[in-house]
Amino acid sequence: MRIRLNRLDIVLLLLIIINIINYLYPKGQGIELQHRWEDNIVYFLYAGVISLMLPSLFVRVRYFSCMCFMSWMILFYIIYAYTDGDKFNQNVVIRTFMVACSFVFFEEEIYKRKINIQLCRLYALTLFIQYSILIISENRLMTAVLNVHTVGGQSLANSVVFILPLIFYLFKSKTSTIFYLAGFIVVFISLRRTAIITYLLMLPFIYKKIVQSVSRKQAFLFLLVLCVAVFFIISKYRIIIEMRFLNLYEANSEGEYGSGRTGWLIVLLKEFVSSPKNWLQGFGLGAVSKSMSLHGYPFGHAHNGYVEILYTYGLIGFCLWFYAFVKIAVVAKKNAFRYNLKLILYLCSFLFFLISVMSGTTFLPSVLAISLCVNMIIYKDKCHVAKNEGYS
Repeated sequence: MRIRLNRLDIVLLLLIIINIINYLYPKGQGIELQHRWEDNIVYFLYAGVISLMLPSLFVRVRYFSCMCFMSWMILFYIIYAYTDGDKFNQNVVIRTFMVACSFVFFEEEIYKRKINIQLCRLYALTLFIQYSILIISENRLMTAVLNVHTVGGQSLANSVVFILPLIFYLFKSKTSTIFYLAGFIVVFISLRRTAIITYLLMLPFIYKKIVQSVSRKQAFLFLLVLCVAVFFIISKYRIIIEMRFLNLYEANSEGEYGSGRTGWLIVLLKEFVSSPKNWLQGFGLGAVSKSMSLHGYPFGHAHNGYVEILYTYGLIGFCLWFYAFVKIAVVAKKNAFRYNLKLILYLCSFLFFLISVMSGTTFLPSVLAISLCVNMIIYKDKCHVAKNEGYS
């Protein structure tokens, strides 16, 4: 039997292989800057993914044309930075480009191809397992017990959250409920406040979807297990949790809130407001990192998606990037989707907006799970294909 793979299948296969490699050869603390052979393989695989996505930028898209323009804008900034000799974090910029381009690519490919649901499920599973295992293996909770100020793993925890809409779409409600419970435990072990708060706020979106397909006894059991897990963790690590969340509403010695986030965000926003000539096009690639370093903050990004895009790409880039996530909510409201699918679309938009406030979302490859999920719902369930194939 001859197997024909289209661009969509090859991209999903490459992403699955990347997830497996990242799981087998994780980057531990202290070796992030070392040059490793497996990193080269991952870079080449990501290059393959981007090469397959690039042709989609020449195709007319309907829903995510804003991300098409954003992709061209990022490419222009890369070319300009290279010709001008500017130094910037290439990995971060390339991942940002891939996220933007993925919305255009999935829209084009899913519209004209038959989706390989098994590959999509495998992609979601490998992504979920990869980040979950990394969080558990690094034992973030024990790290917090020993040193509250050294936790880390924000991008890992947020990635677990981003995968859940795709899992709730691809798997039966009972299975996805198990994933939700497992994900909650994993996210709590990470002790990342943004991910924990976002995860708990997800419950109203998916609660009805859970209780509709499970019996009252099963729903009660699920909530009981969740409550027991929360009670056990809070009672055992109450002091650590209090210390982790305390500085969200208490200022430090410099008068900054949220682990000092408000301090560097104000610095970046003041610089932006005081430079009208940069309002439209921003300060360019690597500008956030340079400004943070200049003011003594040891970070390479703004820890806020809104400020990151605004400072780097200006008002034009800001409007293009974040209109895409407004568009998801608008599409859900205007189209005659089934109730559960509307909730998943709203959830995708809600997750991105909320996590963008306290963390960097513009360069996380896990956002591809949202772009895939959204486009699958828009084009397949709109035509009732999902119902016929029995995987909604």
